[in-house]
Amino acid sequence: MSSSSYTPAVLVEDSNGIHQINSKSLKKKNRVIFLDEAITNDTVNEIIRQIVLLGLACHDPVTIIIDSPGGSLKAGFQLIDVIEASPCVIRTVALGSACSMGAVILAAGTPGHRIISTRSKVMLHEPLISGSISVSTSQLESIADDLKENRETINRMLSKYTGQSMKAVRQATAYDHWFNADEAVAFGLVDSIATDADLFKLISGGK
Repeated sequence: MSSSSYTPAVLVEDSNGIHQINSKSLKKKNRVIFLDEAITNDTVNEIIRQIVLLGLACHDPVTIIIDSPGGSLKAGFQLIDVIEASPCVIRTVALGSACSMGAVILAAGTPGHRIISTRSKVMLHEPLISGSISVSTSQLESIADDLKENRETINRMLSKYTGQSMKAVRQATAYDHWFNADEAVAFGLVDSIATDADLFKLISGGK
C-alpha cells in the first residue's frame, strides 16, 4: 500500500462500544475541517460540502483549522458566503499561517470564535495578478479595474470583520503586512489566542 493512500485509523469508544474509525471520518464526527493548502475551487467545494452536511446534522459549532498561503479570490468569497450563511457557529483557528485570502476567511469566522495559536502568523496584502500575462492595453485596463474592485471588496469585508476604519485597512493591505498573534488580536482579525490545552481541544474536536 502506498503512503499516499494510507489513512490513519484510531479506536474510539461510544455508546455502541469500541470500534475503529479513520482520521477523515473522525474529523467529520468531531466537526473539524482543515484548510491546510492553497485555496482553490476544489478545496473550497469540499469544505462547503462538509459545512453543509454538518449543518444538516445539527447546529453544534464547526471548527475550520487554517494554515493556508491564500489563493483564489472567487473560491474564497464562496466559502465566506457559506460561513456567513451557516446556521452553525463557525470557529476559525489560525494554526501556522493564514495568508492573503486565508486571512480574510480567518477573520470571517463567527465573532467571538476566531482564534489564533501562540506562534501563528497572519498576513494581509492587496489582490495580486498570478502568473505571466500577455494581453492588449484594453484588456490590461480591464484587469486593473477588476483588481481595484476586488481590493475594495476585501477591504470593506476586513473593515466589517475587524472594526477597523477603511483607512486603517487600506494601510494594512497596501503591502505584505504580517501580524503575530498579539497583533492579530489587537487589529481585530481574531478574538483570542488559544492556550495549549484549548488548542488541542479545538483541533481534535474535544469539548
